[in-house]
Formats: sequence, C-alpha cells, structure tokens
Amino acid sequence: MRILKYILSTWILIVPALISAQSVLRLDDMNVQDSSSMKFGIRSEGFVNSSALSARASNAGFFGGYITAEQRQFMLDRSGSENNAGEFLNNSIYFARRVDSLFGKEKSKLSFFVNISDRQEANSVFSKNTLSLLLFGNKQFAGDTVGFAPLGINQFRYNQLQVGLNKTFQNDVRFGFGVSFLYGQNNQSGYAKTFDLYTSSIGDSINGFGDLYFNQTDPNNGNSFAYNGAGVSIDIDATFPINLSHRILKDAQFTIGIYDLGFINWHGSSIRYDLKSDFEFDGVRVDNIFDAQSNEEDLGDYLDSLLNKETRSYTSIVPFTIQFELKQEFENSETAFGIMYRHNAFYRPFLYGKYGHNIGEYWKIIAQLNYGGYGKFGGGLEINHQGKNIDVSVGATNVEGFLNPDKWAGQSLYVLLGFKL
Repeated sequence: MRILKYILSTWILIVPALISAQSVLRLDDMNVQDSSSMKFGIRSEGFVNSSALSARASNAGFFGGYITAEQRQFMLDRSGSENNAGEFLNNSIYFARRVDSLFGKEKSKLSFFVNISDRQEANSVFSKNTLSLLLFGNKQFAGDTVGFAPLGINQFRYNQLQVGLNKTFQNDVRFGFGVSFLYGQNNQSGYAKTFDLYTSSIGDSINGFGDLYFNQTDPNNGNSFAYNGAGVSIDIDATFPINLSHRILKDAQFTIGIYDLGFINWHGSSIRYDLKSDFEFDGVRVDNIFDAQSNEEDLGDYLDSLLNKETRSYTSIVPFTIQFELKQEFENSETAFGIMYRHNAFYRPFLYGKYGHNIGEYWKIIAQLNYGGYGKFGGGLEINHQGKNIDVSVGATNVEGFLNPDKWAGQSLYVLLGFKL
C-alpha cells in the first residue's frame, strides 16, 4: 500500500479496529475494606463512540457489512466542522491486601495492590470534508480547493504493571496512588496542521499543500507480544466527605483523580514521516484516490516521493484523564454528577449524571445520562451487587448505539468482578 494513501486512510477510516472513552476503572476498585483481609478480581471494558459516525459504520469496520448511501448521507449530515471518534479495550487482573501493621505500627484502613492490564486505544479528529471524502470520494470536489484539516490520530497498545495503595484516614478521607511500568507494543500517531487539495474540473490533475507528520513503531515488529517501547505512568485520586445538608444523614463524597499520567519512549527502529510542501500531479484521471480500482500507480509513486522518511525514536504522552465527581447516598438511593477530560486524545469535556436505587440488601440498579467526550447525548445502565464475599458490576456507559445503530454511535460494555476473603 502506498504510504501516503495508508496514512490518510488510517486517519479517515475511523471505523474501530477494536471490539467496541469513558473509562470506569478506578483505584477504589482495589480498595480492601475493614471486613476483608484481601481482594482479587478482574476488570474488563470496551467502548466506541463518535460525534459523526454511526454504530452501523463502526460495526461494519470490524465485523464487515455494507453501508447504504442513505446511511452515509445521514452521517455526513450529523457531522460538524470538527468531529472526533474514540474506542478502547481494557482488561486487567488485580490482587489487593489489607495491612494491619507496618514497621511495628498499626496502619488501619491501609491496603496495597498489584494490577496487570492490557490497554488498547485509538482516537481521532477529522473534518466534515474528510468524512465526505471517505464516504463519497473526491470527484465531488472537482474544480475546488478543499481543506481537510483538522486531521489527527492516536493509537496505542501497551501492557501495564501497576503497584499502589489505598489509605482511608480517620476523617474518612481516602487517598489512592499507583505507579506503573508500561510495556509498549505499538503506536501510530499523526496530525495534519494543513492539508489542502485541488482537483481539476475534468480530474486530470491534483495539486495542493500539506503540512503533516506521522509516527509509527517498527512495522516489522508487530506480533501480539511485540516490544517496541517502555514508559511509566502514575494514578492519583482522593475522596473527601462533604456535608451538603443537615437534613441528609450521610455525607456526600467528592472525588478528584488523575489517571494514566505518563509517557512511553518508542525504540529507535520507529519511523517518522513528514510532509511540508506544495505538490502537483498531471497526466492521470483518478475519480477516487481511495478506490482500489482507480488508476493511481503513478500518483502513488509521486506522492510517496514527497515524504521525508526518518528512522528514529520518539516519545508519546499517554492519554491521561482528569475527573471530578460528587456522589450523595440516601437511605435507598444515590445520585452522582461528574465531569471528565482526557488530554492528548481529541476528547471533549464529558459531563454525566447517575441515579442508583437499591434493590434489596445487596443489589443496586444505576441509570446514567451523559454528554460530550467522543459523542453527543447518550446514556447507560448498570447492575451492581456488593455482597459479603463477591462484588459484581455489569453495565454500559453508552447503550444508544445498540438501540438505534443507524442514528447513534455509542456502544460500551464493562464487567467488574471482585472476590473478598
């Protein structure tokens, strides 16, 4: 595949390469309460959403399928001048143990944990023109100069070995901290500050200007356990009790957290491509430069020659999350409101509200409404069980893409299972 076509296709084919990001995994999952001495479990979550694409298009990218002209036009009408998409798949196993004494001194409500995770994520930003080019080809732009920026992508896969602690103080303030070694498997990242194309009215010439870069880890080392880089990250969060009203028996819980703050340095066998120049090509008719049946051999050779290719190491900032949440428990119910932002992930501020109602002594059902992130309006549902020996949470932050995949994109699923001894 021609490298420039590969770069652009990677950017604008936003359909997921993963199964299907508002992460629900937190340090408090691994907090051992007073009634238990140790805890272990598994956590898994998958998510996909977009402010422009539909779930039908996302699912077709992974499972195969045909997107009708009507469905393509709906996505184009739904899109704005700047759009985003994101997907992730996270899986982890953990073990935590309460420590009653440390160095001969009692340390009540202190627990340590070890967590091993597999992390996969891809996110992107793209313009309405880029989406139109993907869906309907470039013939529609004949005779015009069209800009395709903003255009960017981040794709990561890495394994995480994390150790940390949770500590609850006498004033009911909880503090969590984790430090991680990151085993980098692969990465692709790039951004086009400017990318303008002019196609002549009869399609016999293309010219324009590009100012873009594209990084990728060693393409010859892409197996399932590839080692292409290493890094570190930290997680920090704290929960504070707040009395919102003397009429409410329980204090509210205000949580602030920073998660996945770190970097990965990718090895010297990685490749960087740069393009910052004008270009012009004459002599071949190409109705759609992304159509494999088009006559593009000469065009591909020419555009490839414009790229500056360099083999070198580079460092990526891992997408990290900042979150604030206020949670209030009542006698048989609870409410929570929060805001989340992810840096280096083409992410918009994510607002959410939750309402949970107790069903018996151990069960709870929680409904969620949200806006932003990688989508627009959405909602989810969770079934939660907290027993004497087993904790279970099964839910989704976004279900709208399952209910109407032709109109909405948000689909997610998470499972948290913990065993207490």
